[in-house]
Amino acid sequence: NTASLICVAIILTVIVVVMVLGNLLVIISLARFKHLRTVSNSLIGNLAASDFLLAITVLPFSSVNECLGRWVFGRITCNFWLMADVMYCTASIWNICVIALDRYTATLFPLWYRERRSNKQACLYVGAIWMIAVVTCAPPLFGWNDLSKNYQGLDNLTGHIYVCLLFDTPSYVIYSACVSFYIPFLLTVLLYVQIFIVLRKRLKLIREKNSKRKAVGMMAWVQRRPTKLNLTGAPKVISNIRIDKRQRADKREIRATIRMAVVIAAFCTMWIGFFTLYLIEGVCKACIVPKTVGAFVFWLGYTNSAINPILYAIFNVEFRKAFKKVLGI
Repeated sequence: NTASLICVAIILTVIVVVMVLGNLLVIISLARFKHLRTVSNSLIGNLAASDFLLAITVLPFSSVNECLGRWVFGRITCNFWLMADVMYCTASIWNICVIALDRYTATLFPLWYRERRSNKQACLYVGAIWMIAVVTCAPPLFGWNDLSKNYQGLDNLTGHIYVCLLFDTPSYVIYSACVSFYIPFLLTVLLYVQIFIVLRKRLKLIREKNSKRKAVGMMAWVQRRPTKLNLTGAPKVISNIRIDKRQRADKREIRATIRMAVVIAAFCTMWIGFFTLYLIEGVCKACIVPKTVGAFVFWLGYTNSAINPILYAIFNVEFRKAFKKVLGI
């Protein structure tokens, strides 16, 4: 009915607008402020670029298709929409995985990471991500999936309509689902499990070192003033103990890792439903998924690309300051 159509159209428009503006803000911030252009932030910028391209080239067609319940843009646009969707979503998801790899390197090999990180390294990461994305979306052009099956005519109560369906060749569905999501998903989880194991040991070591320093500082204070022992004044020798450079660097890496863990948790939660249904529908032809469920998980995955810039603004002080300057706040 008209009310439902308007409500859905408004929700989808808000998602698209937020995705465009939020990711554009990340791109502008990285272009304007040189101090943001670290390897990690370059990967975040590449993530924003893939999400921005998804928002301006794929989601407008997705929104109209969702609202009308049929495809009105023709066969060629249908094929472009399907392959562009696979390419940009794959790039977005692999960006998350490579960011996890970057955090893993920074956590386990901090000295090497701080000495070797460079723009060249970031370019290699970015090139590898887009190569994987192209390799994932290109096979239908060479006959793996029959593109003519995706654009179909149907008869319903309103007459003859056309629909643009997702890829349904089982072998290609399994391949694209694994390369686009399940492989980077598992790699990301394994990397972060290892990261948190290392961080837990490192935090324990930092606490032990700080406790030892406090004890040494107390003993030194007592030895200097053996006849004027005043315990109320002792906590003040202790407050002057400074944490060395490596410990401060470790804490910065810990904070960065926790920030990205939040982003990755959101990514896993919001994409896993879509790829699970995509795999089920592609392999099990007799399985019927309710249309509302399919639409919900489909757009839930897209919404992940809209909330990433918001998460940066909440958890990353540097990006938050850059956003305020760009917006003139």
